[in-house]
Amino acid sequence: PRSAWVRIGDGDLLRNLHHAFLPALTVALAELAMFTRVLRGDLIVTLREDYILAARAKGMNPLRILFTDALRPSSFSLVTLLGLSLGRLIGATVVVEYL
Repeated sequence: PRSAWVRIGDGDLLRNLHHAFLPALTVALAELAMFTRVLRGDLIVTLREDYILAARAKGMNPLRILFTDALRPSSFSLVTLLGLSLGRLIGATVVVEYL
């Protein structure tokens, strides 16, 4: 057979996802390192802010401080980077699918 893909209406969606997993992983791993570094750098700066210190002094839950108070402001540059790398992701998908 030329392709292992099946039509979505005809059958197995899990079979399609099985065949798409490795190409998607290949494209995602190339970008994941860059996103992780940017988010880590922004989180380090955000966790040194005064309002984070005040939240810790109040005795708030450390996970709530991390995910609600620190991650939200740190994710703005990550969203910007995601938008800028969208073209590169589409180009990498074309190369991976060709190979």
